[in-house]
Amino acid sequence: MKLIRWAGENVTPSDDAKLSRRLYADGLFASVTPTHTSGTVTIPALYGMMCGRDFTTDEETLDAILATSGTITGQIYMYIDTEDPDYPLDLKIRNSVYALPTNDINADGTTYGIEIAQYTANTSEVTGVTFTANVIGGLLSVDDIVDNLTSTSTVLPLSANQGKVLNTNKEDKITITADSTSTTPTKSLVDNKEYVYSNSAITTLGITLASSYSAGFIASVVFKSPSTAPTVTLTNTGSYTIATKGEGSWSSLVLTPTASKTVTMIFNYDGVNMNVYVSEM
Repeated sequence: MKLIRWAGENVTPSDDAKLSRRLYADGLFASVTPTHTSGTVTIPALYGMMCGRDFTTDEETLDAILATSGTITGQIYMYIDTEDPDYPLDLKIRNSVYALPTNDINADGTTYGIEIAQYTANTSEVTGVTFTANVIGGLLSVDDIVDNLTSTSTVLPLSANQGKVLNTNKEDKITITADSTSTTPTKSLVDNKEYVYSNSAITTLGITLASSYSAGFIASVVFKSPSTAPTVTLTNTGSYTIATKGEGSWSSLVLTPTASKTVTMIFNYDGVNMNVYVSEM
């Protein structure tokens, strides 16, 4: 038994890599533009992540392997071989495209690779090169994880297959609609939308709830409550119950928020109730 990150403990690169792999996908932190001559391909300096191991390279020019007849599509890739103590990391080129090894080098695996680019060539010269690496936009999201699950089991309470279905039915990201001018806005809520009203002179806010929603619906409204608190009125056109929670003062479906606060209202339909959470800052 070991508490890895604790005073006096030795945190190894493998320990860090296991954690990083759960946070970052494989790929590069920025795209690059490869170039070519008749017989070479040049890859600019790279900074990326492979199986939780971050790496950098300098610009490198590789001798291309040309076609013996006709045309070919070749592959340029980063490759880790943990059994090579002197050069465990290498940028390689080959004259065909194959699946790269993805053995867990933080456990018992020894080889791992990610594709950087593909090139085309005929018998006399390189004719083109295309950047193909994944560009890492930030920390892994739930979508990144669910989209890579392959199980079709429906035995577990939430199988990988069910997770993919849920993910498919939701938009990838919440869309934000900003309004800095309205002082008496009205809005009908739409799933996966956030509405932001930043005019500090807002006096009333009308929010209309549709006659029906699918379970899992979520939307939010953010506004500035001025020194004289506005009146926020909910209109329920459905037969479901509205359950209000959090801060502010409610009278039936009318909210009076605290003055001089930024107010966030989150609407979530669980299949039975429309839950409205209010927070003030």
